Amino acid sequence: MASTWDLVIRGGTLIDPAQGLSVRRDVAFRGGRVAEVGERLAGEAAETVDAAGALVMPGLIDLHAHVYHGVAGLHADRASLAHGVTTVVDAGSAGWRTFGAFRDYVIPTYRSRVLAFVHLSATGLVMNRIVPELADMRFAEVEEAARAAKENAGLVIGVKVRIANGATGTGDTANAREALRRARQAADLAGGRLMVHVSDTPIPLPEILDHLRSGDIATHAFNGNAERIIGADGRVRPEVRAWGETRDTQGNLLPKLALVLVGMLAGAFLPQHMPELFDYNRVRSALAKSLLFGMLPVVGIQWFVLRRDPAIARAWIILVPLAWIIGAAAGFRYGDYFAGYTGGALMGGLAGLLLVLRSFLSRKR
Repeated sequence: MASTWDLVIRGGTLIDPAQGLSVRRDVAFRGGRVAEVGERLAGEAAETVDAAGALVMPGLIDLHAHVYHGVAGLHADRASLAHGVTTVVDAGSAGWRTFGAFRDYVIPTYRSRVLAFVHLSATGLVMNRIVPELADMRFAEVEEAARAAKENAGLVIGVKVRIANGATGTGDTANAREALRRARQAADLAGGRLMVHVSDTPIPLPEILDHLRSGDIATHAFNGNAERIIGADGRVRPEVRAWGETRDTQGNLLPKLALVLVGMLAGAFLPQHMPELFDYNRVRSALAKSLLFGMLPVVGIQWFVLRRDPAIARAWIILVPLAWIIGAAAGFRYGDYFAGYTGGALMGGLAGLLLVLRSFLSRKR
């Protein structure tokens, strides 16, 4: 008799954040995919695993690993798979000059899924036990690091830099600041994220945080050195908290306003859930592009027509920007950059044209 399933994991506690589940369930697989989930699944399986007393969950992601095995790191499968980690993010083990070998000869040997940050330094961490990787800033070439990231876009998610005494030179604050500046440039040029190692930094932590944006990563933040995010009293340092609050209120004001308006009109979500649903920097980019490339040409023409009709002009001042914000935010929410600024231009332009039409018809009467 043919088996119903290839594999059934029975009796484990299923953890599924997407569905808010933490319950006892059986999970059946067919063809390498989850086929069914139930309290007690009937049917035979080619293989059955008794998971009573164990957790059953999607593969975990290790955000910071070093898996340039044999050169600078551990073997990804041996270190991760046995612990439920199926995706590892290599945190800059390879630099822009050594990344090709990591990609071609090491990553293909793993069953684990590997993503990576390219190190700003040409050598990455290959020689850091002998000499700091950025003691000589000739190793830190912005264009080369960005090129390596862009050429491996499906694999690389950003640029890594270590702002630490053991990376930029003991007590060398000038090198540390220059490395941080170049890393920011490389990440921006590549269109990716920036990961900064902040443990044992020779410069103040708030200075490093000022270079980070939404989606960037300060790694090794919980450490026993002077420049850490937790103070001696066990609380988040006031200057770190102040930095976070300032960035939250100033840098994200426009996209928050746009998303609140969309949420109020659509009733799709509550404002306090916005951080889970949107990337503020990308939404802000969509709104800015919509204004620059879409609205300004249309606005000029419409305002020229409406300036002779004060009542319609006042309505225009309110309705057109509101329509632009809704169109841009909604377009980006369900599409991409192009949909965002195109949606803003279309909505704002349509609102303005309707007002122009009303003004024209009112004069006809």
